[in-house]
Amino acid sequence: MQQVSPGDILPATFQFVRAHLKAIAIWSAVYLVAVVIMQLGMRPYYEMQLSGQASSQAMLLFLAAYAFLIVVAVVLNAAIFRAALDPQQTDSSYLGFGMDELRLLGLLLLISILFFIATMIATIMAAFVIGFLVAAGGAGAVLGVILGIAAFIAVMIALIYFAVRLASAGPLTVLRKKITVREAWRLTRGHFWTLFGTYAVIAIIWIVVGSVIVMISLNGELSRAMFEQMRHTGDPIYRQQMIAAQLRQLNDFGPLHIIAMAVGAVAYMAMITLWCGSIAIATKLLLNKEEPASVF
Repeated sequence: MQQVSPGDILPATFQFVRAHLKAIAIWSAVYLVAVVIMQLGMRPYYEMQLSGQASSQAMLLFLAAYAFLIVVAVVLNAAIFRAALDPQQTDSSYLGFGMDELRLLGLLLLISILFFIATMIATIMAAFVIGFLVAAGGAGAVLGVILGIAAFIAVMIALIYFAVRLASAGPLTVLRKKITVREAWRLTRGHFWTLFGTYAVIAIIWIVVGSVIVMISLNGELSRAMFEQMRHTGDPIYRQQMIAAQLRQLNDFGPLHIIAMAVGAVAYMAMITLWCGSIAIATKLLLNKEEPASVF
């Protein structure tokens, strides 16, 4: 089987982004509307936090706003996968809400549950062993601390490994019209370092651009409040100040804030397209490199 390299995936991904600027503009508009709706849904929650008076209605609106944003994110991810896997589709936005999106949502829930269960089991087992060693005292306590650090690193490495190996499950679910995890695991066998290197490059770009997006989207008051809250972690006064600043930003629909939100939405969707596009392109190249009999 021929090998796929980051030199194959990355140029194809950047070309994919350049070829779908119109679609990215449409996706950005959808994302911006979703963010505004989410802000409106979150406003009562922050008002509740500021007043200190519990409100079930505010909590329900908060949860509904997050659920709505997750659904929109799944719809946009499906559109990006569809654009990469089926570029000849006549709808230039590639948007839809049907079984593809529901299957992706089901896949997200399935993988999230599996990761949660695996992480909890590993944490409980490590905590039991470490607690026993620390209770023994002396060299056992030192060994327990070392083992705790090693266990944390091991869990992070395992999560990264499984995330890379299973990333292709999303595009394959759209392509195969069914939730598929096993094929993603099989398809990426022997390609971990290639995929890890590719996704690491994209992640570095994400960090740089994400920092710029945060600076654009947060006003000066909220930035200062967040910084002060980090400096005084646990202090209720600074926490209240940050919540008040967040609430004022949620209520700010002035021209400058709207422009900043629009620019941030475009930058964010460009990065989402780059990220999901790299996964879809990598999946497509791996499928193309395989023998037909093993693919179908």
